[in-house]
Amino acid sequence: MKSTLWKWIALALAVSIIGAGAALAEVGHRGHWGGANAFGGRNLHFMARYLNLTEDQQAQIKQIMQKEKPAFQPLMQQMKQARSQERQLVEAESFDENQARTLANQQAQTMAELTVQKMRAESEMYKVLTPEQKNKLNEFLDRRQHRFSRHQNNQQTPDQQGTNPQTQNQ
Repeated sequence: MKSTLWKWIALALAVSIIGAGAALAEVGHRGHWGGANAFGGRNLHFMARYLNLTEDQQAQIKQIMQKEKPAFQPLMQQMKQARSQERQLVEAESFDENQARTLANQQAQTMAELTVQKMRAESEMYKVLTPEQKNKLNEFLDRRQHRFSRHQNNQQTPDQQGTNPQTQNQ
């Protein structure tokens, strides 16, 4: 009996951790300029300093962000509502897979639109940079991608990395 209870507790904990990770990944994915959730936020200030943007460049980028903000807001509201609906599905007495699939498809469409909007804004902002600033940004993004890939590779199990612990002992 205790063993079954601990299995259920472990399962609940795992689901909570996965849900929290997904939420953090969604919030954390803001692109290199600050993205939909951070208009004028930390990322923009970091990039302004890192790339040594002129005041004119900063003003142009802020103008682009302000212009794009109205397109992001309804999409972010849709995602917020979807998360609320997700929770209702999880907490329901019985799981409705069709409703879950419908919600997942709606979220996928919203995320696709958010991605397009983000890419549009970032493309406009990229055009504001000098060739030297573009090179510096590209090098920064390459290093970040490399660190992310290395981190992802370290998260894999031995089987996913191509080594099988059972064959190592033989």
